[in-house]
Amino acid sequence: MKTFIMSIITLMLMSGTSFAQEEVKTIQPKIMVMPFVKEGQNIRQVIESDFNKRKAISLIKEDFLKRGYETVDFITKFIAQNTSSQMTRTQQQSIENQIIKNSGCDILVKVEFIVNQGSRGSSVNLILTAQDVYSASNMAEKSPSSPQFQTTDYSKLIKKAMEDPEDGVEAFLVLLNEAFGRIVENGRDINFIISLDRDCPFKFNDDVDDDFNTLKSVITDWAKDVAHKNYSKVGSSSSTELAFNTIRVPIRDETGENYNTDDMIKSLRRKLKKEYNIKTQPGSGALGVLYLSILGYYPD
Repeated sequence: MKTFIMSIITLMLMSGTSFAQEEVKTIQPKIMVMPFVKEGQNIRQVIESDFNKRKAISLIKEDFLKRGYETVDFITKFIAQNTSSQMTRTQQQSIENQIIKNSGCDILVKVEFIVNQGSRGSSVNLILTAQDVYSASNMAEKSPSSPQFQTTDYSKLIKKAMEDPEDGVEAFLVLLNEAFGRIVENGRDINFIISLDRDCPFKFNDDVDDDFNTLKSVITDWAKDVAHKNYSKVGSSSSTELAFNTIRVPIRDETGENYNTDDMIKSLRRKLKKEYNIKTQPGSGALGVLYLSILGYYPD
């Protein structure tokens, strides 16, 4: 009897492990690795002027690939845009956001590379930060360092830093996986700002139907319906603006593809047009922030 019970437990554990592995495989994140850029720096100059920064990014990307993660080559995509080194920061941020959005990646990992010269030789410090692409929230951060060596082969020092047992790639990925697991379970937090056009003939507190529902209540009810686990929260509101500091969205849609926030906004636009004849226009969003403008009524 005891042997029979142990066999059942073993089968249950094996089944649970298989399910967990399949679940992880289904939601494995796609990662894009890019260089850290300080305020005022031009990203193209950073990429092209420092071989060691490119090498650090390449080695870290290779480490992710070895561990089964799908990665996107940011440097190749950025240079392929034929961008000028004289671009303004606003212009290059626009291209960065476009590349990130079109890549379909889930996580953005930024790498900062610092060389230290000491009496016993050279060492390198790496600063690795991971950010959720959709919500722009921080997921993980580590600062691995290499020992000092009498060498100018910084590739070796980068590899040594990445092997740091406490702050290296393995420790970084532990934090990253934990954070990604929480996102899979709880969803992503998206900011959504809806504003009325200057010439819009109504306000958010005005009734929009015979049941005395205001425009604000219609939109807040919609937000709860579409939000992951019905979690949404209004951060601030006025007669002309309604700002959600959280609309929680799933990481994948019903087909297993990345959840598309554009489709979410379209669902609100369709609702407002079909039920209330209200005309809207989406705005250009930044990472983690969506915008919608309400213009007024469609002409009869």
